[in-house]
Amino acid sequence: MDAPVFVVGPSARRADVPVLSARLAAIVRDTPADVVICDVRAITSPDAGTVDVLARLQLIARRLGYGIRLYGADPRLRALLLLTGLDEVLPVLSVDLVQVGREPEEREDPADVQERVDPGDLVT
Repeated sequence: MDAPVFVVGPSARRADVPVLSARLAAIVRDTPADVVICDVRAITSPDAGTVDVLARLQLIARRLGYGIRLYGADPRLRALLLLTGLDEVLPVLSVDLVQVGREPEEREDPADVQERVDPGDLVT
């Protein structure tokens, strides 16, 4: 996945929205991707304010022509998203970012490993 990664946490309060918005705008300014990965692993004590901030960031991202996908949401944050009905507005990635595009380890079957093709290797 070539999407830029935007880290939020360990806390996310409404007062942080202007700074987070500016960081988000700077990250997406020069990217061809249409999705931003929002790494929320550092958020350990999510509350309604956290969900509010993430929803505001999604709104800002959409206004800029992007969408946010949450990465590393703990079970409490997932439960809050479900409880507030924002689980579809703020989708959580189910993919482990470390696994995507990795090389097989020694003696490991290369299943689930995505190969990258070098244009110079193409046979004409």
